[in-house]
Amino acid sequence: MTDNEKEWLRQKYEQFLPDNTTMYIASLTDVEHFFCTPAHVAAVAQIEEDEAQDVVDEVVNENQGLLGAKLGKKRVDLSFKALKTFAGRAATDDIVANGVTFEMSLGKLLMPHIINKLQERGTPVAELTQPSAALVREDLQALAPE
Repeated sequence: MTDNEKEWLRQKYEQFLPDNTTMYIASLTDVEHFFCTPAHVAAVAQIEEDEAQDVVDEVVNENQGLLGAKLGKKRVDLSFKALKTFAGRAATDDIVANGVTFEMSLGKLLMPHIINKLQERGTPVAELTQPSAALVREDLQALAPE
């Protein structure tokens, strides 16, 4: 979802939540996406963040067809469900006009490709779901009770 769509959704549904509840909409598309950020990939693979950024960029560029098809399907689902009544909903064609970006990619699709790309480069990484400081979400920590 775009930032405008997330904000509209938050405003629409927060009114129905109990007073001590805050609606959280993740900044990325799925949980797996957080394991694909260059900072996390760098930490887990023990490489420089610039190299991890190159790996992630290559994977996104090499998988535009797959990512675009999945994004298109997700956008159709959103248009019939969560964003059905949102007049300001962005058109998928506008979102992907210059290609699917990392931010709009699905982590569950990226993860195996990132692992393969790292292995092709001689960096032995079996999984990306290991913990790292890059997974710490300040926006979530701010919501935690003291």
